[in-house]
Amino acid sequence: MDFYIKSEDMESAVVAFDSMGSTVESVSWNMMIHGHLDLGFVRGRLWWFTQARIDEFEPNTSILVLLVQVCCSVGAYHTGSEVHGYLIRSGFSAIKSVQNSLQSLYADRDMRRARKLFDEMCERDVISWNVIIVGYIQTEEPQVSLQLFREMLSVVGIQPDGITAASVLKACTKVGDIYMGKVVNRMVIGKVLMMICSLELLD
Repeated sequence: MDFYIKSEDMESAVVAFDSMGSTVESVSWNMMIHGHLDLGFVRGRLWWFTQARIDEFEPNTSILVLLVQVCCSVGAYHTGSEVHGYLIRSGFSAIKSVQNSLQSLYADRDMRRARKLFDEMCERDVISWNVIIVGYIQTEEPQVSLQLFREMLSVVGIQPDGITAASVLKACTKVGDIYMGKVVNRMVIGKVLMMICSLELLD
């Protein structure tokens, strides 16, 4: 089955899966759902997840993250909300990678809900901050993005990355905040210089 999935022959993979009958294990369910997710079969991936739940199979975290990302990429907002409900009931909603994916889903359609998720997170990483900052830029609220960026800078252990810099510079352009634009520019230059120094040390 793994061979067929890697060969992108999902029809043969399904035949192999069905031949297992009642001996199907969690690894096989994960492989089938993952295969449909990776190969872009929109209807198939959601159907397989539903079937897995009927058979009382518990998907792993990577499958759940992928599933939410798929809902986000194809605009399946209602299905994404249903998956969110399942995540809450199953106790997966507190996992940071899952929360980040849910944030991305809601940031495209409902910033109020995305912000609620963000505020409820016990632990945030740079992805969490980037999603909410980008979300407010997309909804034409750059001032909120800049305020969040200032808060982000005060958090110990969180380092802005390229996505953060590009997003904040875009917000600065929208509101004409030259000072913050210069701050971000110096930050980017500093990171580039550090990378150059590191490469020279390796040589």
